[in-house]
Amino acid sequence: MSRVTKCSVLIMLILSVNLIGQTFRDDKIFDISNVDKIRQKNSNLGTNDATQGFDQYKNKNFSEAKKLYISALLNTINPSWYYELGDVLYELKEYENAIKSYAMSIDLNYDKVELSYYNIACIYGLMNNPSK
Repeated sequence: MSRVTKCSVLIMLILSVNLIGQTFRDDKIFDISNVDKIRQKNSNLGTNDATQGFDQYKNKNFSEAKKLYISALLNTINPSWYYELGDVLYELKEYENAIKSYAMSIDLNYDKVELSYYNIACIYGLMNNPSK
């Protein structure tokens, strides 16, 4: 079965059993109950860190990008930044945290939710068959 077919099957599985939920929430930035607390802060505090995080990601400095995105998300709730952090964590092969980050983007109504689901499905595929 091709990788695309495997990902499609996994997406359907995820959607049908709704694996995205509280089970992925064990870190502060992945705890949906912290959203209201963070929203009470100045909404512009994380913008600079997120912008720098994106620049670090483009330059393949994934460890630094991770630090910057986490700093941004501790100050500002932004579903796009959760998605982008998921991409960073994927590159670092921190698959479980990447899933958590993509799940948060879904929970926060990221406007490209299908990409989050697709990436989660692909990660599950990689975790079940790391040789691919």
